[in-house]
Amino acid sequence: MEDHQQSCSSTTGLCPGENRTAIFFSGRVYGFDEAYLKRTLKSIEASFNQKVDIFISGNTHQESFDQFVEIFKPVKYEFRDFVIPPKYLNYSSQGRFTIITDACKMIFHIYNSFELIKQAMKENNNIKYNIVVFYRADILSDDDLNLNSNIEPNTVYIPSGYDAYGGLNGIFAYGDFNSMELYSSIWADIPYLVEGHNCPMHPETLLLFQLTINKANVKRFYYKYKLNPRRKPGIILDEQNFQ
Repeated sequence: MEDHQQSCSSTTGLCPGENRTAIFFSGRVYGFDEAYLKRTLKSIEASFNQKVDIFISGNTHQESFDQFVEIFKPVKYEFRDFVIPPKYLNYSSQGRFTIITDACKMIFHIYNSFELIKQAMKENNNIKYNIVVFYRADILSDDDLNLNSNIEPNTVYIPSGYDAYGGLNGIFAYGDFNSMELYSSIWADIPYLVEGHNCPMHPETLLLFQLTINKANVKRFYYKYKLNPRRKPGIILDEQNFQ
């Protein structure tokens, strides 16, 4: 019998041609709840009946970032700065409450975290991440997370609610690889969206424009959750519950 394990990576455990679920995080991880996240990862693994690999890109609260890496052992991670093109700082949010620099950080690290998934696929014999999940590290929920395993192409699955300022919920999403690549590619398309389509410089609105212009389907599902009110050092924020 052929020994398939001979071609698996001894460092990452990845095997060529193996389907896995990629879960990527971005930006701030301060305030993550270890027990809750571990339970969530197990739920996602059970939903799709395949192993999960973690990826993360960020550049704030390095101590928390390092703790996250130590606990969850992502396949790839980057703690890095980046340059915001000067013209982005002059784009208008058209009355939507947003800080342009914060918006750029959020959008860039979503893009960069997905790029890490693509790098892993190239470096590990083109392993196939047929399902990709974007999740914020500071989410909390008492609900069981049971995701639909019948993934349709060209479709992004997003929880109902929190479509901020007329945009689209940007806290949690999943879909097949191509759909989530589109979801994550806003950073590369900002001039096209803002200058070409008059989209406000606002993450949730940019997401709505990106998916709508590219004719991606959006399916909503019920999931009651909140963001950890202790997600910023030394500050207890108002509790936000989404459902």
